[in-house]
Amino acid sequence: MATPRENALAHPDCKYYGQCSSRIFHSIVAFEARAAGATALIYCHWFLRWTQHLFNFQLGRNRVDPEWPDRNGYPLYRAKPRQLHAGILGSLGGDTLTVMIVTDFLIWSSLLCRMKSKRLVAFLLIFNATHVLAQTEQFGNWNTINIQLDFRGKWGLLNDLQLRTYRIGAEPELVLYRTACLYEINDAAQISVGAGGFLSEVYSGDVKKTKREFRFHQQLLLRQQAGAVRILHRYRVEERFIADTDMRIRLRYMVYSLTPLSRKKLDDKTLYLVASDEVMLNTSGEAFDQNRLYAGLGWMFNKHARLDMGPLWQTFNSGTNLQLNVVYLRVISFRD
Repeated sequence: MATPRENALAHPDCKYYGQCSSRIFHSIVAFEARAAGATALIYCHWFLRWTQHLFNFQLGRNRVDPEWPDRNGYPLYRAKPRQLHAGILGSLGGDTLTVMIVTDFLIWSSLLCRMKSKRLVAFLLIFNATHVLAQTEQFGNWNTINIQLDFRGKWGLLNDLQLRTYRIGAEPELVLYRTACLYEINDAAQISVGAGGFLSEVYSGDVKKTKREFRFHQQLLLRQQAGAVRILHRYRVEERFIADTDMRIRLRYMVYSLTPLSRKKLDDKTLYLVASDEVMLNTSGEAFDQNRLYAGLGWMFNKHARLDMGPLWQTFNSGTNLQLNVVYLRVISFRD
């Protein structure tokens, strides 16, 4: 004789909804896998370009530049920026925008077909406008992957990898890796301490030079909910150790918000608006360091993964830089 549970599982409605749930789950997993794979492809491309430029590997095209000596006064090999190619993906013609467009199609095609027509039109207009701006010579590119590990209890680990370029897919500016140990005080507050290494290429006049930096940081993160809007306040103190300079201390404050657009609250498969502003101040020398204003659109795959992008205005005393900011966050939780 069948048990009540077996009878319930044998019911046609149960089988139908079970099959639907299974299909939805597998489609989400497949979509996220495509997005992650395409993102990894782009990052491999940029990493190859960065490595090739940094180590001046140019298939015999390098030249000795006596005006760009190293710290000991010896001339360095330097490649011409416009001649850089991407190695493996350079066989496609060295056109990074072509690779990006193909990648964008892989990432967003599944996403867009699930939206209603009005939201689809609005999303396409904003996204294509961003792409047009991204192709200009003055438009830089910041790309961030955040991998957060939530362990049992209140501890966690955040890993941050960033690649920045002066132009889309060209002229490497900075690569950084940063890690931090997190502790959840309660649902509204988190503290963390961490360290990171930075390798950048900065212009001194018309000459680009390599700069290395190591940082420690201490951080307080406060969470706030205002209706459907999620608000974060981040307070950070940094101790910066830059090669050939004294240690510097910088204070940072950022306010960050997520506003759902396609649903009443931030949930799985939600289109959202992201906006943030961060001010940075030095404790010595010139007080104002910079300000970063960011606004963009994003897609929340589920509570453990989201992707957003949009323009970021970076303001210094000397002027303003415009960047295309792309951020992917993945939380791997051992608490569930």
